[in-house]
Amino acid sequence: QSRRTSRRAICTAVRHCFVARRAGSWATLPARPSVRDTMLAQALSRRLALMHVRSQQLAQHVMVPRSAGAGARGSLTNPSSVARSFVSTVKGQGTHQQALQALAKRWTPAVRSWTNLQTVQQVYLNSRLRGVATKSFVPTAPPPSASSRAHLQSILKDRCLSTATMTASSAAGRGALATSAAATATFSSPWVTSETARRLVSGWVFGCSAWVFSMVVLGGVTRLTRSGLSMTDWKFTGERWPATQQEWQHEFDKYKASPEFRLAHSWMKLDDFKFIFFMEYAHRMWGRGLGFAFAIPMTYFLATRSLKFPLVVRLCTLFTMGGMQGFVGWWMVKSGLEEPSTTHQTPRVSPYRLAAHLTSAFVIYTGLLWTALSVANPVALADQLASSANELGAKVAQQQIEALKVIRRRVHPLAALVAVTAVSGAFVAGLEAGRAYNTFPLMDGRLVPGTDLLLTMEPWYRNLFENTATVQFDHRLLAVSTLLGVATLWASCRGLPLPKSTRMAVDALMLMAVTQVGLGISTLLNYVPVSLGSLHQAGALTLFSIVVVLMHGVRKPTLAMAAGARTVNKLL
Repeated sequence: QSRRTSRRAICTAVRHCFVARRAGSWATLPARPSVRDTMLAQALSRRLALMHVRSQQLAQHVMVPRSAGAGARGSLTNPSSVARSFVSTVKGQGTHQQALQALAKRWTPAVRSWTNLQTVQQVYLNSRLRGVATKSFVPTAPPPSASSRAHLQSILKDRCLSTATMTASSAAGRGALATSAAATATFSSPWVTSETARRLVSGWVFGCSAWVFSMVVLGGVTRLTRSGLSMTDWKFTGERWPATQQEWQHEFDKYKASPEFRLAHSWMKLDDFKFIFFMEYAHRMWGRGLGFAFAIPMTYFLATRSLKFPLVVRLCTLFTMGGMQGFVGWWMVKSGLEEPSTTHQTPRVSPYRLAAHLTSAFVIYTGLLWTALSVANPVALADQLASSANELGAKVAQQQIEALKVIRRRVHPLAALVAVTAVSGAFVAGLEAGRAYNTFPLMDGRLVPGTDLLLTMEPWYRNLFENTATVQFDHRLLAVSTLLGVATLWASCRGLPLPKSTRMAVDALMLMAVTQVGLGISTLLNYVPVSLGSLHQAGALTLFSIVVVLMHGVRKPTLAMAAGARTVNKLL
């Protein structure tokens, strides 16, 4: 094996032992182990890699039992295999002190510093001992010198770790710990390169997500005021605001030629037209402003090398989706500028295209919000609980982690239900179904309308998207189902030992679900006024935002060490 591959595999396996033992449970792994554990693991991995290059005895005497074949010795790139062979090597030793002495004899010829010898012993203790107090094995080698300490600092420089102090101590309760290293970690994140960048980038992405939120609300106001078809053309570079009376009259003449003016707004004068033109113009310019607010800071962060590659890829993808959103918006508006099939039909945009436009906006918003949350909180809550098991208590931390697993299994189906309900609302808006059957809970005098209302089109599935009665009834069912799902989740969480942040998110979700249903009923009973309709659309996005925040908070812990930890758990 190459030096780099061996070092990476060995380091991963050793971190399994360190992190799982400190967390008190082999099945619970923090994403970011303690500085001391990481420092020791890094030192051991570098020393093992050097030994592997210098001598073939590494595979025979250290990582693999003597009886193992060549195939086992060649599996150092698999973290699970490394963990398995490491445990097999030390598992058959006698007493702890005999095992440590055997390890010391085996490693001493190849180990060049006292610090690495202590690292070997610490690896063994964290992976083998379980609550048995024994006498510490203290080597006769001299304490680490300043040169060896400097050498260790240089080894850890690549991992953003720096050694603060290295002191000798005794391991109370478990014993066998001759020395321990206390260190201070510098910043480490998979998304950005520094703590300052983390604050700036997370604030910037949060701001962009809030901007998209306002775009969705403004789009709803534009639709409710029937302003979306006031501009009959679209330019990628943007339209110029009419500055003179002649320019205003020219825009008004273009609107007069549209079907909406002839069939719905023939009463409109120039002053009335200026309002709806302003609403559509503001919606378009607000979107273009978001493009600049996204591109300019991103260029700065790229120039200062504050972003890591995974975040760059994600941000570029979101920027591309935002640019395509403008084309989707014009594609939607263009459908409303076509002549309707009958003179009695009100010109309006296609509900399919409106749903596509709103769905893509939700996707962009969700991507920005999730990215901002990930940059601001790169470590999952389950990982934080595992790494703080010593402060909370291993039992309490384990109970909270198990509670997070329960919430995680239940919140994902609920998030899908909320998303489907929001998309069905787009079809309600596209068909203006909220202006019909303005009673609740009865609909046309019945709790469940008959097939004479719900199934009037062929084939039957067209009713789900084009029949006004069916679309509104589906939205009612989905809204009530969402409320019941949120209430079930909230009630099931009352007896769980959830962390404070997760419980606050669940409570906020319940409160917002009740508020959203109340807004929907009020909007329906009042024949969809602009104010209530806009609040209802904003409430849908707020409810979905809380679900996203909850999903991010209970997301799975880092999986990089899960396979090796499960192997160690079975063996020990």
